[in-house]
Amino acid sequence: MQQTKTAEKYCAPSETGRIESSSIFTVRHGDILGLTFSAPLLAPVIHVERVSPEGMITLPMIGPVRAADKKGTELETEIGGRYVPRYYKALNVRISQARPDHRFSEAAEE
Repeated sequence: MQQTKTAEKYCAPSETGRIESSSIFTVRHGDILGLTFSAPLLAPVIHVERVSPEGMITLPMIGPVRAADKKGTELETEIGGRYVPRYYKALNVRISQARPDHRFSEAAEE
């Protein structure tokens, strides 16, 4: 599947060619996630992370987070809750997804 070349470059188009919202996809092992963090008076920060074979991602300040088998919106809520109120008074977390072609990566490892 071809990645988009816009500002949302880490989002993969769905079968209809549209970028899927985080409520539609379920995170899987090996997925590449683009996390956008925004807070009042701060410029948005984008962090890109690959989901490990154990289903984890590691984020600044909060460390490891289990990501696999969660809906994008579930993960957004969990990550936001781990940053607020400990590090921020308010924080918006948005997750986009680019799923690698598992068939080719698995075949190369065999």
